[in-house]
Amino acid sequence: DDWHLALTVTEFVVHSDLRRMLSTLDPPEGESRVLQFPAVHMFGDDTQHFQYFGSLLEQRSVYMGSDSARSFETLYSRFIHTGLMSRNPPYYKPGRHGMNTLSNAVPYGFIAKFMFTPWPEIIAR
Repeated sequence: DDWHLALTVTEFVVHSDLRRMLSTLDPPEGESRVLQFPAVHMFGDDTQHFQYFGSLLEQRSVYMGSDSARSFETLYSRFIHTGLMSRNPPYYKPGRHGMNTLSNAVPYGFIAKFMFTPWPEIIAR
């Protein structure tokens, strides 16, 4: 099984070396592993001019996060898993905000959820 992660178009994984981390966490053959990414809500900084081809994380770096985001008491945490596809679904709870199996926190990294950014309200959408 490969690693699986479902994101919306407004969500981005931020991690220094995700592929290396996942390769060290591959479970033995026939077993599964589930990890959970915390999310931060990106709200932007509309006082700065938006550069269309620049890094969103650098340009719109105002965010909301807290200890509760780290402890996954938010609907915007996301799961990455391997070894579950061969099992009998459903392994996701309704809405894919929970799993019917135990998970561990991703040691480093998070999901950047761009809520009301990157577009300032002065730009027509």
